[in-house]
Amino acid sequence: MAIVLKNNLLLFFQPIIFDGKQIGTVFICASLKDIYTQQQYVIFLVGMMILFSSFFAFLLSSWFQLFISKPILYLTETAQIIASQDDYSLRAVKKQ
Repeated sequence: MAIVLKNNLLLFFQPIIFDGKQIGTVFICASLKDIYTQQQYVIFLVGMMILFSSFFAFLLSSWFQLFISKPILYLTETAQIIASQDDYSLRAVKKQ
């Protein structure tokens, strides 16, 4: 049995043996063009999925920063001012 790749073709040779003698050979020749086209399509789809996922993650992280991180940072900043100035009359105001 022999498998050969040559010029975007897959060549398959299999001898036919009968009573210990070779009486013929099976030869199959297949083009790899469809496989390469399918491979390019899959690579394109995976690339688009990665791009879309990255964009979605960016939007989600921006939303988290706006609604979760910023109020915590503001509260931390207020606590640092209170600690550094010993002014316990300062209060953190709820930001909308």
